[in-house]
Amino acid sequence: MREGIITEYTKKGEVKYHVIKGKNLQPIGSEKYAYGTPFFEGFAVVRMENGMLSLIDDGGKTVIENLSKVNDENIVLTGIPSEGLIRFKNEDGLWGYLNTQGVIEINPQFGACENFRDGKARVILADGKFAVIDKKGQEIFKGKDDFTYQPMHDGLMAFSEKGGKQTLWGVMNTEGEKVIKDNKFSEISPFYDGVAAAKVDNEWGVINKAGEYVGD
Repeated sequence: MREGIITEYTKKGEVKYHVIKGKNLQPIGSEKYAYGTPFFEGFAVVRMENGMLSLIDDGGKTVIENLSKVNDENIVLTGIPSEGLIRFKNEDGLWGYLNTQGVIEINPQFGACENFRDGKARVILADGKFAVIDKKGQEIFKGKDDFTYQPMHDGLMAFSEKGGKQTLWGVMNTEGEKVIKDNKFSEISPFYDGVAAAKVDNEWGVINKAGEYVGD
C-alpha cells in the first residue's frame, strides 16, 4: 500500500487499484489495467488494454488520457512522478521529463536518467558521460570517465576511481565537490538524515557527512 491505495497485481498480469472503505475494498479508476505503477505524489502511470499509456490521479480520474503521444513525442516507457516530473523514453531511445499536466519540461536527450531528488537528478548524457542536472535540465556536475558514482541522497553521493586493485569510496556533493576526500571506505551506504554506514578494514561503523565516526 502506498498513499492509502492498494496496488493489486493479478495472476493474469493485470493491475487493479483499491482503497479500504470500512472493512471492504473499493476499486478506483478503471476496474483493471494491463499495467500500472503504485501511486506516487497522488498519481500512477497505467497502460490500457489497447497499449496506450495514461496518467490517473488517486481518485481514479484520468489526468492525461494519452501519455503515449505528447506533442510530437511517441513515448514508449515512463517512470513515476518525482517532485512533479515524470521521466519518459521516446521511440528513439532518448529520455526526458514531463510534468503531471503533460507538458514536456526537459526535452528527450539523455541515454538514461533517474527520478528527481532534492531538485536534482542523475543522467547519462548523449556522449555517454555521467552528469547531475537541475529541474531545468541544466548540468550542475559532469562526471569523469575514470570515476564510478553511487546513487545520491541527502545531497551526497559516494565515488570511487576505476582501475585500482581495490574499490575504495569517498563522498562528494552533487556539485562535484569532494566532502570526504580520502577514498578509504571499502563499502558505504547512501546517506540518510546526515549519516551513512561505512566499512574500513572489515569493520562497519556509522559516519557523519564529515567522514567522522559517530557510532559502531
